[in-house]
Formats: sequence, C-alpha cells, structure tokens
Amino acid sequence: MSQSISEFIIFIKLTKSFTKTTQPLSFFASIIKYLIMKNFFLLLFFSFFLSCSESDKLSESALIGTWELVQIEDKLHNETFVASDNSEKFVIIFEESEFEGSTGRNQFFGDYKATTKNLSFSEFGISEVAESEIGNEFNKALGTMYDADSDEYSMIYSIENDILELRTSESKIIFKRQ
Repeated sequence: MSQSISEFIIFIKLTKSFTKTTQPLSFFASIIKYLIMKNFFLLLFFSFFLSCSESDKLSESALIGTWELVQIEDKLHNETFVASDNSEKFVIIFEESEFEGSTGRNQFFGDYKATTKNLSFSEFGISEVAESEIGNEFNKALGTMYDADSDEYSMIYSIENDILELRTSESKIIFKRQ
C-alpha cells in the first residue's frame, strides 16, 4: 500500500510542471487516467493468475474418487484388452494429490498432478506378485507413458460422462467412475 502511495506522490511531482501550463481539470483527468490504467493492469494480472490456479484445482477435483478399469487399448499392435466381470477388480483411487489402486493382485500408489488436459504420476510404486493378463497390459501401457527426463508418467486425460481416458500416442486406458 505504501509503495502505491509513493508511486502516486512521484507521479504528482512529475506532473506539477504540467499543471502550470494547463488547466487544473486536465491535471485531475490525468490522475484519474493513471489510477484507472494501473488498477486495470493489476486486475488483469490477478484475474489471469487466479484463473490458471483455479482450473488446476477443478481438474484435480474432477479426478477425485474411485475409478474401475474398463479396457486398455494398445494402439501400436491394434489390440484391446477388456476387464472382464470374472477377473479381479482393477481400480484406481484419486485423492487430493495422491493416488492408490489395485490390479486385483498388486497394489500401486504415488503422487499425481493434473492440469486441464495433462496428468502426471510421480513417486510411482507397485508391488510385484504374479500379475494377471490385464495387469500386465496396464503395466505395459503405463510404461509407454514414462518420461525419463522428468521421472514421471505423463499422459493426456479426459473425463466425460463418468469415463476417464488416459492417452498417449501408443496406448489408451479407460476407467469408469464407481
């Protein structure tokens, strides 16, 4: 606040010579113009800043909950693996910034970060017991999402009609909300 006052005082000192040669009305008009422009740029900056962080929060809140695996698509080999009703229940549970899940045989967990379209998993861990076919395909699909430079699993995601899709150019993993 004191910085704004000092800026305003400097502005007044700089415009004193202006007031000697012009009418007082134009001096006040220039002060009002200055205040409007300064506040406009501050308002614009804060609106942009808050809108970015708010959309990230909305993205993460849309993920929160339990999702059950529907299918995995291997785009390179044109194969689709469907989670059958008689197989072990395969779920992923998103919490505020962490996730955990079960392939039916193994547990997995980690941290995640979501923006409007991108999702990344970090600190990923998984137990290693003999895996089912769908669990092996999940691990294979997840491997196509790994970025060694960032040490994260990065993908594009979308949620529509309680269907969550995780995509890369090589694979797609589809979950439905529980």
